[in-house]
Amino acid sequence: MLINIKNDFISRLEQKRKEILPQSPPDYLNIIADAVHTSMNLISRSDALYHDVEHTSLVTLCGQEIFAGKKTLEGELDASDWLHFTLALLFHDIGYVKNILAGDKGMTQVINSNGETRTLAPGDTDASLTPYHVERGKLFIHQRNWHKDIDKALLENLISYTQFPIPDRNAASSKEEEKFHALANLVGSADLIGQLADPMYDIKIPRLFYEFSETGAASKMGYQSPDDLRAGYPAFFLNFVKPHIGAALDYLKVSDQGRDWISSLNYHVFSQSHKAELEKSGIDLLSEITKIKARKYKIEELIVLILEKICKYKDWPLGHAYVVQRNDDDALLRSMKIWYSDKTNDALKEFKKISESYIFKSGEGLPGRVCSTGALQTVFDVTVDPNFPRAKLASDIGVRGAFAFPLSDGLGVRWVLEFFSPDPEVLDPSVLELMKHVSTYISKDFHE
Repeated sequence: MLINIKNDFISRLEQKRKEILPQSPPDYLNIIADAVHTSMNLISRSDALYHDVEHTSLVTLCGQEIFAGKKTLEGELDASDWLHFTLALLFHDIGYVKNILAGDKGMTQVINSNGETRTLAPGDTDASLTPYHVERGKLFIHQRNWHKDIDKALLENLISYTQFPIPDRNAASSKEEEKFHALANLVGSADLIGQLADPMYDIKIPRLFYEFSETGAASKMGYQSPDDLRAGYPAFFLNFVKPHIGAALDYLKVSDQGRDWISSLNYHVFSQSHKAELEKSGIDLLSEITKIKARKYKIEELIVLILEKICKYKDWPLGHAYVVQRNDDDALLRSMKIWYSDKTNDALKEFKKISESYIFKSGEGLPGRVCSTGALQTVFDVTVDPNFPRAKLASDIGVRGAFAFPLSDGLGVRWVLEFFSPDPEVLDPSVLELMKHVSTYISKDFHE
């Protein structure tokens, strides 16, 4: 089982190497393969409940998207940077594993470069080494034999940036040092994001809680149960993590895979803090919509009301409606010239003008995608989306994030409502789910 996991992981890292740095030395594959086998073989021996092979894999994969984004945006990174960055991620938690260092013996483990030791008590797991795992990881790097292209001192320093709480660090005094700080900070960011954006994060919280309990960290932070940890993590993230990962989040926005990490992070971290607020405001929105007496209004008047309520709920400044006109098997979408807008500027005026004159075919653009699928659609950033033709008709259209949903009856999609944000945005899954309910309810009401 483990051998299959390792081989698959090596293949994924080799693919990323070729994508990010296609001119890098091919023998890097052998270095990475050896590192993956060593790291995963050792970590699989650990009895720490949370810091396991899967965690290391997720952190390393998240790091690849961060590195790729930085390389794409800034282009200053080279093959050696990628190699050391990836190795640091693979070994960032190796210090949790018992009996990997010279001087480790049984339950007595070396905890620093001075040779001091700590003897684990009966029943202690490897999680009890949490306060020392970074130093132990650096010692492991120092003691291991490496390929001639590996700078052990650089690797040790990169791993030191996974220390948490994150200490204050001296400002860089040279361009070379500034480059190192930037790369090292991304190692720490990948560790944090890889944990908080783990797709199974919510399920794994009890494991993390019991690791915290073993070191006494849970009680110090006021967590008496896994539910306390789950509820308290948003505040922990906003206060102690988010200030340090801004650059990494910007780099993740560059690729689809990177945006997936951001989406998962938003869901796991913010869902707890926003859950009550979203539920309340979502219930309020549904309540307002259900109170609308559809028969009292013309279709156009109803759409105006709905655009306004959804824009105000989401705090997005712009909403717009299309009508679907069918002819045999063809469908065309034309602007109804119905808008909700809480602000105006030259860019938005131009966007409205373009939208009102553009006729979409089914499948074309955001409204066409909604028409062809009959389902809600989102766009993280319309200015870079290949299927958003309106963005190509002006240098600045004033909008970035977007979502749209259908209003349907027995004949299919009849109208499409679209909404826009001035900034790129990954919608919270709970918002998407609410919008699906809104779409279904309004469609039913219109049909009746």
